[in-house]
This record gives sequence, structure tokens and C-alpha cells, in this order.
Amino acid sequence: MSAFYGGINTPWATFQRGFIGNYLLAWVEIIDGSWGVEARAPLGTWVREFIYVPVSGDLVLNEIGPDGRTSKENYGPATPGYRYVWFYADTPGTHSSVFSIGDVKSNEIDITAY
Repeated sequence: MSAFYGGINTPWATFQRGFIGNYLLAWVEIIDGSWGVEARAPLGTWVREFIYVPVSGDLVLNEIGPDGRTSKENYGPATPGYRYVWFYADTPGTHSSVFSIGDVKSNEIDITAY
């Protein structure tokens, strides 16, 4: 298993040893069980998004759909640590997601539903 971090895929154990934990980071599960920032999903399937939360606060997801429309979902209070969120591939095209807690924003992840 690996995680996309610092611009490269890094083995999970190496990532854990070097990760400082002061950033809001997001990944999406890819076919081989690793965590990346881009994935493809067949229509009608669920995909796990994996988030590292560095501070306490309301976890909010901001998504831009394939048609350019934006949506916002508040998952409520979150404390520091790792969290899973499920994405449902119901509309064809690329969905871009950014998580936030207050003014702290994550990296963007993209899921292309086909």
C-alpha cells in the first residue's frame, strides 16, 4: 500500500515515518489499494476518500461536479486523525473535491466516473 505525498507515490510505512501531521490531506482509494489524488470509478459504485485531519473543527467537503456546479457538505465536528468518507459515482465525468476545516484546506482530489 502507498500514499501519494510530496508529488510521488510513497510506501505507507515510509509516509507514516516522515509525515509531520500538520496538513489537511485528502486521498482517494485507487484500484491496487493505494491512496492517490486521482481515481476512476464505474457509474453506480462507491469509492473511499481518505482524509488526515490535523485540527479539531467542522469537516466540510466542497465539490465541483462535471457540469461545473458546486456543492458543499458539512460532516460536522472532527478531531485530529484519519477519516474515511464515501463518494458515490452517480454522474459521468470528473468530480473535484477539496476538504476544509475553517480556513484550512486540503489538496484537491479528482474522481472520474465512467
